[in-house]
Amino acid sequence: MPSVKSSLPWSVYVLLGTVIFGLVMIVAFSNGLNALLLEPLITPEAWLESHPNLQIGNLIVSEPSSSLLIFLLAILYLRIAILFFRGHAGQQSRLWWGIFMLLFGLGAILAGVSYQAFSFELKCRGFDYCLWTSWWEIGYMICTVAGVGAAFIAAAYAVLSVMARLFWTAYALGSTLIYSGVATFGIISANRFLISFEMMIIFVLAGFLAIAANLSWQYRKTKNPLIMKILKVGVLLIAVIVIYFIGLTSGYAALLWARGIWFNANDLLHVLLFGWVLYSYNMLHDTLRDA
Repeated sequence: MPSVKSSLPWSVYVLLGTVIFGLVMIVAFSNGLNALLLEPLITPEAWLESHPNLQIGNLIVSEPSSSLLIFLLAILYLRIAILFFRGHAGQQSRLWWGIFMLLFGLGAILAGVSYQAFSFELKCRGFDYCLWTSWWEIGYMICTVAGVGAAFIAAAYAVLSVMARLFWTAYALGSTLIYSGVATFGIISANRFLISFEMMIIFVLAGFLAIAANLSWQYRKTKNPLIMKILKVGVLLIAVIVIYFIGLTSGYAALLWARGIWFNANDLLHVLLFGWVLYSYNMLHDTLRDA
């Protein structure tokens, strides 16, 4: 793998440094999460009865099939990140798309640890009642916000003006820093909404709508086919999130589990993301270049 260190812009270091800063902050205040219990209240014993698990010695691995699925997704993210890094050849759009995939891959690992594989160990063991969340899950959301910002920068380098590149770089850095602050305050104040997945989606939605409008306006002027490819990738990701929320609220997972089949809304999301990642790679790997 060729070295890209010498060609990395300062903004890469600032964004990754902001992610690390955010992770340090939420870990430092993570004891505040002990006040947030899963609702309705559930004991560790009852939690084990309601989730598939695998015991290895004294360690309980929760939701084995779900854990395998998300860690495979993380590997796919990281593999595609490497492919973009290897082939970036000084193209900032390709470098930033690789960072996008890298951050999503790291986020998937954090999510897999707490939402799936070690959810019992982190949120139930040693407590009278299971906790609602952990810092691992909030760290995943910080990585997601930063990753989305990196994708915006990649799009700006590919098809937008120099001023737009500066704007979206500032947006990515600022949104990551602000979200990290909001999440830290949410932990300190034990505010569920501020550290919820829904809050994270709302947080990035304004940026997504703004860059979609920016790209659509540029497409009207230039008819650049690469813009349409980027828009299709973004719209498909939004569609995946919408389908996830439909699955989450439909109650289908409980019906399947009553029949001994474990496939919840998170599994649905991860299966759809497999398809989205492969689609985005097919659309952009050979065509993503700086304007």
